[in-house]
Amino acid sequence: MIIIKLLFECTIDILGIAVDIKIYEDAGNYSFTQSHYLQDETDLLDVYKPGDGAVDDDLEGLLYKINLLKKHYRRIVKTETNPDF
Repeated sequence: MIIIKLLFECTIDILGIAVDIKIYEDAGNYSFTQSHYLQDETDLLDVYKPGDGAVDDDLEGLLYKINLLKKHYRRIVKTETNPDF
């Protein structure tokens, strides 16, 4: 049986948009999901979805990736709700 534990929930502000974040732990691996996906003007096709960028084997590394996600945006042109949040 696989047990994925919800460790923490928070809200981060990305250029005035409140994005809820859930951080999970599964057998020493950490991951996060977000309530909204955003598209920066420099993202060519669509909203940015972190994929493997939302996983790390270290909680500190995962928090660093969340910070990088926040810094990715300069001007948001599209917002999409994450249906799996």
